[in-house]
Amino acid sequence: MKILKYTGSCFLLVFFATSASAHTYQAPVTDSQWQFTGNRVACHLSHTVPQYGVGVFDQRSGEAIKFTLRAEAYVPPIQTAMLTSVPPRWMHDAPILKLASLKGNKKVLSVNSDASERMLQELSNGKFPQFSYKAKQGKVKVSISSINFLAAMSEFEACRQNLLPYSRDDVHQQLALFTQSSALITHQNRKLLKKAGTYIKEAGVGQRIDLVSGTEGFSVKDGRRVYDKRIQSIREHLQQVGISEDRVIALADPEALETPEGSIRLKVAGPEPFRQIYFNSGSVKLNARDHAKLDFMLEYMRLQNAKAKLVLKGHTDSKGSRFANVKVAEKRVAVIKKYLLSKGMKTNQIVTKAYGESKPTTTNRYPGGRQLNRRVEISIVG
Repeated sequence: MKILKYTGSCFLLVFFATSASAHTYQAPVTDSQWQFTGNRVACHLSHTVPQYGVGVFDQRSGEAIKFTLRAEAYVPPIQTAMLTSVPPRWMHDAPILKLASLKGNKKVLSVNSDASERMLQELSNGKFPQFSYKAKQGKVKVSISSINFLAAMSEFEACRQNLLPYSRDDVHQQLALFTQSSALITHQNRKLLKKAGTYIKEAGVGQRIDLVSGTEGFSVKDGRRVYDKRIQSIREHLQQVGISEDRVIALADPEALETPEGSIRLKVAGPEPFRQIYFNSGSVKLNARDHAKLDFMLEYMRLQNAKAKLVLKGHTDSKGSRFANVKVAEKRVAVIKKYLLSKGMKTNQIVTKAYGESKPTTTNRYPGGRQLNRRVEISIVG
């Protein structure tokens, strides 16, 4: 992380005419400081306002710039504020310009991207952006000094031009998807892992990639064995692109460790959890767990092949007549199709079949077997 501080000594004493009733906070002209820090994932340009707090321009990779003024001394909660550009005394004919109206958040004022860019422009032109708001003790004015700004600004702009073209959100909490029972790194995973690896390398020493199961809560036969193989494949691939093993952590419990701001968390998952939806005896209703499985399947399809087709095959146990069981199987398939259509799938993407009791996966002699036979099998084609 590059850190530069810009200070200077001047002996001009007064910049503005201020109202006697206003409480004005501003860095002294002999000690106006701007500090730049940055790398390829974030650029920061900060200015201390003595006895008040700190103002920071913040630009993160893949995101819009913003400015935040944070009061570190005690101030009453800020409701609304006005942001203006105030010229120094020697700019005799320059007018005061209104830049934005702001809503406060307790002790913080946040400026959106457009107004932040305008602030940079005004500071570069020697103006002083000023925040004004009303408090119990009278009007408060907080001025952001342009003294010693230009040198720091040049570093900040160079940093902005060199930011990564994607944000942390483009990789953080994303799914590293695998095909059925496979641990092979797909082309799509290679792209995701490359982005994640580059991000943590640029974010600095100590940042890491956390790997968690993207299908926690789903009971899948042999799931742990397959998951462990996928974790190992990801580790080996990341080592090939320069990420040391100690910077990749596999978390058995997603809540066991918090992922720091400069690090990335990836969810490792395959299609296994949604291959079957099981039903209670005689039931054609989906529960919250079924909805979660289907939502995961839709996300899987969106990332793998959004135009693929689904084949839904309905099955029952052997209780009841064959005719009645086919009808139950049809209803189970239909309720899943209805849910998928409500989530945006197209009718021509879904193929339905109802087999009733004719294709059991195990014996119907025992309750456990009948439970496994009351199912809709889901497969992705294409």
